[in-house]
Amino acid sequence: SKGGWGYTDNIALKQEDTSVTGWMIQALCAARTAGVEVKPEPFAKALNFLDQVTDAHTGNVIYGFPSKQITASYIPVVLMLRQHLGQSSTDPVVRKLAFRTLADAPKVRLDWGKGWHEKGSESDKERERAFDPLRWYYASYGMFYSGGAEWETWNKAMVTALLELQDNNGSWQGSDIWTVKAGAAYSTALCILTLQVYYRNH
Repeated sequence: SKGGWGYTDNIALKQEDTSVTGWMIQALCAARTAGVEVKPEPFAKALNFLDQVTDAHTGNVIYGFPSKQITASYIPVVLMLRQHLGQSSTDPVVRKLAFRTLADAPKVRLDWGKGWHEKGSESDKERERAFDPLRWYYASYGMFYSGGAEWETWNKAMVTALLELQDNNGSWQGSDIWTVKAGAAYSTALCILTLQVYYRNH
């Protein structure tokens, strides 16, 4: 094992990816915060996994193993998790990941807001490329932990985007590939968690 988790409990398949690992690290950190005894070894192994999926020079992140596809959406995942695991916001790798994350700050068009239900149009494809609730969730926490002027810039863009995109019924109708599969409950939950960033500690 490289220190990550995958979608199967069959260790022999050696499938480890950044997505599942992200949620597992958060679960272990939450357990530790709640007072559950968690040995340090899983955290050290998880950090080792993050080192292996991250190119320290470029800030590129691969999806995991055996797939080694570079996936820009997971740059913010690794940014958040490294700081969860105790790396400083001044660490050169963390700084590189924060720079890459901020370069892709949230952007919306005014006609993407209330009552959005159109599917399949060019505008829909543009929104799918721009609105990624999972990425915004991880990025907001990663930038929050990093702090400083970069967080302020991200925060302003994130709040503006989320308030504009919230539908009249209180949900967020995401057009990204995962929301199309999982539904508005998925994107709404992630957007709510994103807006709770100010009240959460490591």
